[in-house]
Amino acid sequence: MKPHDAPLVKGYALACVIIFALLWITGFQGNAIVRAGFIPARFGSEIIVPPGTMVPFFLTPLTSAFLHGGVLHIVFNIIVLLFIGRQLEAPLGAKAMAVLLLAGAYAGAFAQFLADPQSAVPMIGASGAISAVIAVFALGQVLLAALRGRMVGVIARMPVQPAPPSMVQAAQQAGLDPAKLRVVDTLDEGFTGDWSGIQPDSLVVPLRWATLPAAALTAQFARRKAIADSGAHRRGVLGAIAWNTAGFGAVLALTGASPATAAGMVTLAAGMTLWP
Repeated sequence: MKPHDAPLVKGYALACVIIFALLWITGFQGNAIVRAGFIPARFGSEIIVPPGTMVPFFLTPLTSAFLHGGVLHIVFNIIVLLFIGRQLEAPLGAKAMAVLLLAGAYAGAFAQFLADPQSAVPMIGASGAISAVIAVFALGQVLLAALRGRMVGVIARMPVQPAPPSMVQAAQQAGLDPAKLRVVDTLDEGFTGDWSGIQPDSLVVPLRWATLPAAALTAQFARRKAIADSGAHRRGVLGAIAWNTAGFGAVLALTGASPATAAGMVTLAAGMTLWP
């Protein structure tokens, strides 16, 4: 199956859009949220509701996954679902994907229940199901990276090697203090060395650089020294922090999600996934 096929994910997304549009047009959206949304306080006792049929409590984690409270709510969820869900359904298949979405919906409802068992506020949206998709997708990417030897994030755990004499000499010629070198032995050819931390105090470099010609090695150190001296590294790190903070604020403002609830945290995580 190719990612653009993904019949289950696309069907689920289409169903959410159709249900949202019909409820919006007919004016039954609020009524449907109360009767089919997941309300933790309904567990063990029926809360006072307007006359009419209520969806059985044990089914509301499922029915709530098809309901959304506003345009931005459904737009964020559908974009994340289509963006990641299609990539995941291709290797898993439709049946496994259905189990994953169902498990995610119930897990999200259970997390909300644990957070506030007495809450009478309906939980709605595909965020629970989507969070399961994101978790499995992220886990798959990490495992894939591990199998390919691309987990550069574990470099901090690698034993630091003494800097070979060729590196020490090249660093001195580039005007770089050799004491700042942190040499690690990694097979990851994509790792080309970089400063660590906000302040460029330690330069982490791969041991294989020791095999480079002296001129090329000196040039590598000279470039990284220039980056540190110019403040580009520090500005880049601080800029990334500021950018992600701005993204967090934008998702908060656009979705109205609250970090105090499980559903809000899932919505924020989904929104930050889309932040470039």
